[in-house]
Amino acid sequence: MDSLPFIDLKAQWKKLEPELSKAMLETAASSQYILGPEVRELELALAEYVGARGGGFLSNLYFFFHGRGGGFKGGHTGFCRY
Repeated sequence: MDSLPFIDLKAQWKKLEPELSKAMLETAASSQYILGPEVRELELALAEYVGARGGGFLSNLYFFFHGRGGGFKGGHTGFCRY
């Protein structure tokens, strides 16, 4: 089994910190943590990254299979944290 390469998170944070801090402060200031414009922008960016037409975050797989009219259809993707 190949080993996973070490990821220097501190170096990545230093590189991305200005952009991430700005985005986090803007989101906190807007108080739109759920279904806000930043969330929609991230969903669209992730959908494009994986080659889907659209996407949405889900709290669990129940909502994927039973919510939103029975799941995503037509090339859309659900992003689920589990």
